[in-house]
Amino acid sequence: MSDKDLITIEGGNLMDSPLPVGEFLDRASKRLKTDMAADEIERLRAELAAAIKQRDEARREVCNMTTFYNPHIAEAKEVAAKRGWDCYEEGGGA
Repeated sequence: MSDKDLITIEGGNLMDSPLPVGEFLDRASKRLKTDMAADEIERLRAELAAAIKQRDEARREVCNMTTFYNPHIAEAKEVAAKRGWDCYEEGGGA
């Protein structure tokens, strides 16, 4: 194997010593896929958080409307508790 068949990246964290071109490309491809997967996970986490926020807003609206139309229920939080919703808690979630 000649020197022109090896790739060295100085100061990089992909590898510290010369590698055959094929192995370098395999490692670079795996690194790219890992980075893309991490980006997708972050995007999905943000999308989930936005969906939970929207869901909790809708649940609070249902609770408020229920108390408006039913004089026997004093608080909207009571409606949420009876339905098993935590839309009034910090962070929501269920």
